[in-house]
Amino acid sequence: MALLKTISYKGLAIQNAYHKVTGAQITKVNMSFDCTASSAAGAETLTKNTYFCDYDLNRDNPIKQAYEHLKTLPEFSDAEDV
Repeated sequence: MALLKTISYKGLAIQNAYHKVTGAQITKVNMSFDCTASSAAGAETLTKNTYFCDYDLNRDNPIKQAYEHLKTLPEFSDAEDV
């Protein structure tokens, strides 16, 4: 699972940058996770950001919940699931 969206990196537009959730830290009620962006799957990481959200033990796995959270953020509103 990943998200595709255009990003600006050092003044260049990277079309369909590959965003992948990595490094989740989970408690019973919340989690933090990293999201890396690269030019393509398996390519060198261009950016890495940390996000925070609520975590629900009774819902889908934490990685899926992380992607669901990203898609609620304005910066990922136009992202495509892959």
